[in-house]
Amino acid sequence: MDSVVLLQGLRQLSSLAAVSMTEQPFSGSALLTPHGEGARKGALNIVCLLSLTGLPCPEGSPLCDQKIKMNFGTWNVRTLLDNTDSKRPERRTAVIARELRHFKIDIAALQETRRAGEGQLKEEKGGYTFFWKGLPEEERRIHRVGFAVRNDLVKHLTETPTGINERLSTFRINLAKNQQATIICAYAPTLDANEDIKENFYCQLDTILSEISKEDKIIFLVDFNARVGQDSDLWPGIIGKDGVRNRNSNGILLLTKCGEHNLVITNTLFRQKNKLKTSWKHPWSKHWHLLDYVITRARDRRDVLLTRAMTGANDCLTDHRLIGSTMAIKIAPKRRLRGRKIRR
Repeated sequence: MDSVVLLQGLRQLSSLAAVSMTEQPFSGSALLTPHGEGARKGALNIVCLLSLTGLPCPEGSPLCDQKIKMNFGTWNVRTLLDNTDSKRPERRTAVIARELRHFKIDIAALQETRRAGEGQLKEEKGGYTFFWKGLPEEERRIHRVGFAVRNDLVKHLTETPTGINERLSTFRINLAKNQQATIICAYAPTLDANEDIKENFYCQLDTILSEISKEDKIIFLVDFNARVGQDSDLWPGIIGKDGVRNRNSNGILLLTKCGEHNLVITNTLFRQKNKLKTSWKHPWSKHWHLLDYVITRARDRRDVLLTRAMTGANDCLTDHRLIGSTMAIKIAPKRRLRGRKIRR
């Protein structure tokens, strides 16, 4: 009798934990305060106990199936080119792959790859395949963008990343439950860039966003060279209450574009220390700023469980932190075509 009461109590506690963890980030709940972190760990312990007893998790709990989570990242790596004068024996892609694997990133958007042309490279030991889009070998290559995708996920892709130009690349993935998502990697012009260059970039970006099916989820992984600030009252539904510092003119361009396409900047939805929000340190003032973003449709913001800076990425020769985002989505396995059996 006592064991039955205990099991019922565990099931009720798990239900309460599931409810507390599925609150909308915009509600102002402190997902990463000591209280919130303790609740999360407690809920995980309860689920472990339930699994040992054979009881099912409460319906709708994000803890029921840990496999439904995917980790996305955006990282300005400064370059994917190898330096022949360096004493480092590893390829640049091998170093980046090791860090991505350490943080369990499934798909990462990379900026400033500086590689020429369009191509791909598979790091067998590193566990990632790199895709990139850049200018021809004879032209000066400063920017360039690309993706790193876990090798075991590449076989499930129905299409490979498509380079639009040296600043924009996209590809589409099939998700579970007959859903699709369009992933965009972008590297926006800096604050002091020519206005014509900025206008051209935002026009191309607007075209890409407008052509995406309204049923598709959008996973926008970007170094926008923009500061969006923390004025959530002025930009409701676009940023949360946990932004960083003040916005600048590039930030206004980004906020306006998000408003036009009903997008939300997920970096600003979670209450956490500033070092877990910021991604780039100014070389002169030494202040940390948030320039790299994970952006989704506003209607899908509950898919995002956490977006934060990865402060432990080491030895990668970049002044940007990796931004990681965990989402409650799952890529669908690629279907195999089977031939019809011939009866004899």
